[in-house]
Amino acid sequence: MTTVTSVSVRAVYRRTSAIPARVALLEILGQTSSDAALPLLRESLRGNTPELARSAVLALTEWSTPAPLGDLYAMAQSAPTPALSVLALRGYLKLL
Repeated sequence: MTTVTSVSVRAVYRRTSAIPARVALLEILGQTSSDAALPLLRESLRGNTPELARSAVLALTEWSTPAPLGDLYAMAQSAPTPALSVLALRGYLKLL
């Protein structure tokens, strides 16, 4: 059985430009809760692609440690849409 690591998922993410594939990969990164995945998720939060920002918020919401609390709080305050602000706030509260 092959173990999926944060490193391999990040490598695939960088090689693909298809938004649906990137969305799925961000979801997987959220399940790993790997600190090495945080920079890529943070980059997706700040990017210009709403689907990736939403996926990054959802991935951070699934984190097993409080590491992304600041990121979710910042997104809740400055998200480009009210829906994304609410989603980030819900994720923040879930991790508390």
